[in-house]
Amino acid sequence: MKWILLLFVLFAMAIIALTHIYIKGKQRANKHNRSARHYGINARLPDIHGGIGIDVSRYQRNINWNMVRTMNIKGDQLTFAIIKATEGDQLVDVNYNYNFSEAKRVGLLRGAYHYFQPNILVSQQLKHITQNIELQAGDLALVLDIEEQYENKNQFEVDVLWLLQKLEQHYGKSPIIYASAHFHRTHLAFLPKKYPFWVAHYHARKPAAVEPWSIWQLSDNGRIDGISTAVDINVLNENINVSELLIQ
Repeated sequence: MKWILLLFVLFAMAIIALTHIYIKGKQRANKHNRSARHYGINARLPDIHGGIGIDVSRYQRNINWNMVRTMNIKGDQLTFAIIKATEGDQLVDVNYNYNFSEAKRVGLLRGAYHYFQPNILVSQQLKHITQNIELQAGDLALVLDIEEQYENKNQFEVDVLWLLQKLEQHYGKSPIIYASAHFHRTHLAFLPKKYPFWVAHYHARKPAAVEPWSIWQLSDNGRIDGISTAVDINVLNENINVSELLIQ
């Protein structure tokens, strides 16, 4: 009889422990879900800027653009979004068409970017870009994301300049160059100043960039309503005329 009573007590204690673990798990899940819905910008912004924006790709998963647009944290709202479109000569971001159309629908200034692959012919990349990225009047100029270079420095410079010239001819506007501050200083100093510069430099009071810069990517860990993952946060330079960055 004592053994039966002991087994019953042990069984009851096990049930209580499992119930406690389950409740704590639910509480943690609910806390996580609440934070995913109500993030806020979560990035240190300069006191003066020309507008706040994000750049996104498939890594941000399914974005609720209505929530993105209506987010208002201490008076800060997003004004623009730059969407990953293409990479190399084959890849089209799986969420590009949805994100690009939704950004416009909710009233954000929108742009598209191509990730430059140094091991693929620039003529093939040009064809891939122009076949998949259609820009309209009022959109930001095409962005060329350059983060890698060739071993042959001279050929790298020739190819990048050729691609930029062809893209400018196709879209009727000088492309915007995206690069880190360090990469721009060390590998892109040859570029003419007419190409607007979107600089990536995180967690700094100001970008360590070759002047002038047009857009500053200041954080890769922003939290935005409607997006369940971390996202890049950007600001426009307050001293530029935004219309100079737009397709006419």
